[in-house]
Amino acid sequence: MQSIAINGTSVFVEFILYVKHANINIPLVYSVFDRSEIMVRGFLANTKEMPHCSMKDAEVRFAQMPDSNNYVSILANGMERFCHGVAVSQLVGEKYIVTTERNLEKDVYSYLMSNFQ
Repeated sequence: MQSIAINGTSVFVEFILYVKHANINIPLVYSVFDRSEIMVRGFLANTKEMPHCSMKDAEVRFAQMPDSNNYVSILANGMERFCHGVAVSQLVGEKYIVTTERNLEKDVYSYLMSNFQ
């Protein structure tokens, strides 16, 4: 499992959705999990403050995520409990469109119609 750390707070990564602009990795979505809810909440809180975070097993660095909406939930599988957290940048839907190749035309059309008159 891949882990990521910010300011000494290390959690496991489900996925990171980011764009590369001028050799800077700009994160749009973090999906992380850990057994400790405190570690997950701490990681999500630090995405706004820290200038970068890095993957432990890879040399990938990410820029800070200035404004995000954070969602945290406790999940259980039998007696095992873990915490899952998602941070979604507020730039998603304003500056960036997240879509699939299958829905690209429909999503771009919807974005243009709702943001421009």
